[in-house]
Amino acid sequence: MVTNNSAEDFQGSPTPVNINGQHFSGVSYELDGAANQDPILGQIVINPPLDAVTEARSPPPTTTAEFGQAVAAVVTSQTKSGTNSFHGDAFDYRRSDAQQARNPFTQNTPDLLTHRLLPPALYSQFAAQSGVLS
Repeated sequence: MVTNNSAEDFQGSPTPVNINGQHFSGVSYELDGAANQDPILGQIVINPPLDAVTEARSPPPTTTAEFGQAVAAVVTSQTKSGTNSFHGDAFDYRRSDAQQARNPFTQNTPDLLTHRLLPPALYSQFAAQSGVLS
């Protein structure tokens, strides 16, 4: 399992992935046609907001010279073009024990103290962003 070294990961990149059995540094990341990868660590450098991404894909392995640095895969993503109008968005990600499924093999008898099948859980994350893209 590959993990990030948080002391060297200032941009908060996702955990590197292994594709086709190759080392994680063999995956090439491109954003809007340009390389989006730290040359030494092999991690993603620019992490655009999810709402700014139009397309993300990993085309089948190719042997063209265009992707010569990638031995495992190429992950390309495109961002949306901007406007001169003010816009924004907000979301709330909420997870609680009311929406979670229980494992019928290990959670088949209620807890003696709470009389519940699932332990109480509540996770809520709210975020908003606004801005003008030009």
